[in-house]
Amino acid sequence: RYFALLRAMHDGEQRMRERTVTQQSGRIARLVERLTLRTPESRAAYGFAQAAFANDRIVRGRVWTAALLPLGFALFGWWQGGLGDLFVYSAEGRFLDQAVQMHLSVLIVLLFCCQTLVQSLQFSDDADAAWLFDALPVGSARTLQMGAQQALAYQVLLPLHGVLALVLALGMPVGHALLHAGYWYAVALLMTRLQVFFYRTAPFSRRADRFSAAERFVPLFLSIPGAIVFVLLQAFAFRDVVLAAQVITVMLLASAWLVAFAGWLAERKRAAAPVLATPEPAVVPERV
Repeated sequence: RYFALLRAMHDGEQRMRERTVTQQSGRIARLVERLTLRTPESRAAYGFAQAAFANDRIVRGRVWTAALLPLGFALFGWWQGGLGDLFVYSAEGRFLDQAVQMHLSVLIVLLFCCQTLVQSLQFSDDADAAWLFDALPVGSARTLQMGAQQALAYQVLLPLHGVLALVLALGMPVGHALLHAGYWYAVALLMTRLQVFFYRTAPFSRRADRFSAAERFVPLFLSIPGAIVFVLLQAFAFRDVVLAAQVITVMLLASAWLVAFAGWLAERKRAAAPVLATPEPAVVPERV
């Protein structure tokens, strides 16, 4: 199976071009993929991650389990009446009223699951063959991580937040529900992209039992202060619909800039790499 994944990585760009309509989430999704996956490495890693989501037992189990947890909390918050419309409440009473208190809890769970999702991109059921990554002509492992993260963003996080928008629409206007879910998506996109930016190894190259206790529990402790920061930003932004849309746009642009910056770093590293000189053929003297 691991060799099948490697073959999918090698043929990642070709796989994207040859997908049928039934294998796509729609023309808009295909257009977004073509516009955002600008380097061959990221396109290859995107196809590689898609194959891992479908074929790797550990990756598939952990990715979808972590992705569905925020949805469960959102459904619980809607059932309890704690995911009200933030545009309705004043800045002073926001998040103090029981009708909107679950927003902080959903953000905490979302940030924790985002870190778990990024960790799921690092290990595989067949990580013993990860040495094969060294044989691939890849300038930087960071571009591979970015490509895998984009697969996570478009194949997992985007559908998840579409369903979250439907849940929120049960208790608020559709436009407001889209802004609330869009803010959560922008937060998840930015945080997962920041995490993979600092990885120096290729995705799916570690064994699950090689993660230390700190790597397993630090995400939980970092999720709480991170959620408080983002919920305060949300309280500031959701005073007005236009301001909320502007904040979401800035966060999405920051995420896109991280991808471009990672590609620029990879190109600079590739340009600075020493070029091996081609040895001149030995001259054999002619016999007289």
